Amino acid sequence: MRLRWARSSMAFASYSLTPRVAGWGGERRVVTNSDHRAITSNLSDHRPHRGSAGPRRRWSARTLDEEVFSERLSGTRIPYAMPERLEDMAGALITAITEACGASMSSGGGRCHRRREPVYWWTDEIAALRRQCLRARRLAQRARGRPVEDAWRVDFAVARGRLRAAIEESKRRCWSAFCDEVDRDVWGRPYATVMSRLRGPMATPPREPSLVRWTVATLFPTVTEGLIRPPAGPAGAEVPDVSLEELRGAAARIRDGAAPGPDGVPNRALKLAVAVLPDAFLQVYSACLSGGVFPSPWKRQRLVLLLKPGKPPDAPSSYRPLCMLDTAGKILERIICGRLEVYTEAPAGLSDCQHGFRRGRSTIDAIESVTTAAREAVGGAIGSRKYCAVVTLDVRNAFNSARWNNILAALERIRTPEYLLKIIYSYFQAKVLEYHTDDGPESCSITAGVQQGSVLGPILWNVMYDSILRLKLEEGVRIVGFADDIAVVAEAGTTYEVEDILNRAIARVRDALWGLGLETADHKTEVLLLSKKRRLETITIEVGDCFIASSPCIRYLGLQLDARLTFNDHLRAASEKASRVVGALSQIMPTIGGPRSSRRRLYANVIDSILLYGAPIWSCGTRTRAGMRRAEAIHRRACLRVISGRPHLSYDATYVLASIPPLALLADERSRLYRRRHEDARAEERQETLRRWQSRWDRSSKGRWTHRLIPNVRSWIERRHGEVDYHLTQLLTGHGYFKHHSQRYDVRSVPTRSKTQSTFSSIASDLRREEKSSITSFKKLPGQKRSSSSC
Repeated sequence: MRLRWARSSMAFASYSLTPRVAGWGGERRVVTNSDHRAITSNLSDHRPHRGSAGPRRRWSARTLDEEVFSERLSGTRIPYAMPERLEDMAGALITAITEACGASMSSGGGRCHRRREPVYWWTDEIAALRRQCLRARRLAQRARGRPVEDAWRVDFAVARGRLRAAIEESKRRCWSAFCDEVDRDVWGRPYATVMSRLRGPMATPPREPSLVRWTVATLFPTVTEGLIRPPAGPAGAEVPDVSLEELRGAAARIRDGAAPGPDGVPNRALKLAVAVLPDAFLQVYSACLSGGVFPSPWKRQRLVLLLKPGKPPDAPSSYRPLCMLDTAGKILERIICGRLEVYTEAPAGLSDCQHGFRRGRSTIDAIESVTTAAREAVGGAIGSRKYCAVVTLDVRNAFNSARWNNILAALERIRTPEYLLKIIYSYFQAKVLEYHTDDGPESCSITAGVQQGSVLGPILWNVMYDSILRLKLEEGVRIVGFADDIAVVAEAGTTYEVEDILNRAIARVRDALWGLGLETADHKTEVLLLSKKRRLETITIEVGDCFIASSPCIRYLGLQLDARLTFNDHLRAASEKASRVVGALSQIMPTIGGPRSSRRRLYANVIDSILLYGAPIWSCGTRTRAGMRRAEAIHRRACLRVISGRPHLSYDATYVLASIPPLALLADERSRLYRRRHEDARAEERQETLRRWQSRWDRSSKGRWTHRLIPNVRSWIERRHGEVDYHLTQLLTGHGYFKHHSQRYDVRSVPTRSKTQSTFSSIASDLRREEKSSITSFKKLPGQKRSSSSC
């Protein structure tokens, strides 16, 4: 047998040189006078920028001194300017705010190289033990072949064991303190830490110049068509000033934790500035509306590219673009949006088929429109049943491709006032997109689109998109829209008729989209054929150059729709997602110790939001109990973590102790609330849920010990005192003597009587003795009939 030796060749590069390596390979023709081959590397001419990406200002909102900030702003006066100098007023206001930020906050978020922090469990004791362990290891290694080798190895093993024990104890102690931190901040660091493990590591935004420029050019297309100025209205038209209620309402909708725009002013500081200087903001915003000028500094936007999960990082379509705008400009956008809603929500405004970006409408409304049409088509008598097909269309790069002239023309159709048209026209002019690469900060002009991150963008999109939802299609075909998502629903007597109707309707929709400068991603089209036929049939429709066959299940607005509308696929997917979340949150909800039950109940609400999404839709389709049982099992796991209970607790007692209604009752409550969504019926429907829950609790044969202690569910839930922990749960469920319970399954052959069991048995005996005594006394009362009921 011939042995062949493998020799490894390696090449090293410095940190600054590694990004420039474009390729490498081994060279056979280069003589190295050794057993190794020469490794050659190809270096690109591009040299990455290692310093700061630009002079962008950033302040830490956590260090805001409100007294200093208010004092610096209190004496600010904004001089009145002529209409052609309105931007100077906005500039003076922002300058005053940035100076106050510099005086009241410390800078933060810089890209300076900081020393790496030690791991959370590191202590001085562990550092000393590590030095001892390393010294013992060196001595043991140097003693090889000597008489003292065995002794030194024993010393090394002892030192290593001490180090490992200290690390494990420190980790346990730090994790216990980490879980206790939940009581002080429920949605703080512990929650963010465990939930971040589900999302995986955060992808770093791309900075390679060619990739970033390619992505920007793809996601923000250039439109050469000039912007058409809207027609002038009657001279002397009165423009209403911005009221204090409008200003406060717009400022109240700003989230404190949202990322700032290019000016770097934190939202918390800007909201404080609005409270300190309301007259200055009213003066600036009213002047902008009356002059029809949207200030240029507020049209700058900072680009952030987020990589979509599971997408390749070298493709422009794999990134979701977010545009960060100055919050002061967002307040002005919010004021314009509020005034524009008066006309979009009027009878001659937007179509009722649009459910996205509208007050009082949600994804549930859009899904309900689709499922209602499907049930009406496939339901009824056997002879009158029809086929129903749902086709979902995807618009490629929809929001960034919207043409501004189409938006202005649509605004004129709904009779928007001239002053709003004028300022929206100014809003579209000279928009600048700023982004960063390794070469430094760069910028480009934007000539189309309603960027994601703006306040005006959604309502302007709805106005332009309204012409699609108002298309006159054939009888039996309807369009349902939510933002840019389109669902075409068609019904007919045969599958061939459904295919013909859909082909003509989709061609009509695609032509209308093309007229707006939009196009569909044909390969992302999904088709679902619904019927009550015993055999599952399929259809094939034509979408552009693609032929799409129907699937047994499609995803529409986060809900899985299947051909029979049983929603088992949706409940299965929701249960899998909720199971992962329960597993993550269980790490900070240990059985013994950890946060209080009232804090744990908030985490259980996170599970409820996942499992109960779309409950008004799927709650009527759960006659097949497979999916519902799976969801209830996950829901019960979350409730067990709330009360720190063992898995063997009864179903009914678990929900009562957790003060959370069962999943089926919560789903019914959501359905009733949806039907009464235009009323204030939340308290009334919750009382109805408690009534049904109490009836189930009284009829149940499980958890009778708990029922003796807690007979009234409402009084237990509405109590304002006390927390449930592990030991109290054992008492209230009668499972305090766990060894006795385990003997039922032959886990322990001879149970030993513990102090806890004796205490629980004593309490149970006292309760039974008092119960028996009361019944005996009741029997001895004269003139009373004997009761046949028992507790």
